[in-house]
Amino acid sequence: MRLLDKEESWDLLRQKVCVGASIPPHLEDDGNKIAEKCDGLPLTIVMIADLLSKVPESLWIDVATKTKHKLFVDAYDQISQVLNPSYEIL
Repeated sequence: MRLLDKEESWDLLRQKVCVGASIPPHLEDDGNKIAEKCDGLPLTIVMIADLLSKVPESLWIDVATKTKHKLFVDAYDQISQVLNPSYEIL
């Protein structure tokens, strides 16, 4: 699977955070920054979107601006739990 570009990353994040709804306009700038921080990795975007959907909107600016926000650490930990067993089998 290829990496997503900025627009595709934002589209995927937006779809996964607000299923059946749209992201409020005041969150779009932060949402774009968060999507960019996912480096085009679809699994990371989906995990971050899931975690974002569970936190107050007021945290989006922190997630968008902090280098190593806890939300990203949590997402990477969850991804590792899923992928590590596959690597161990190899």
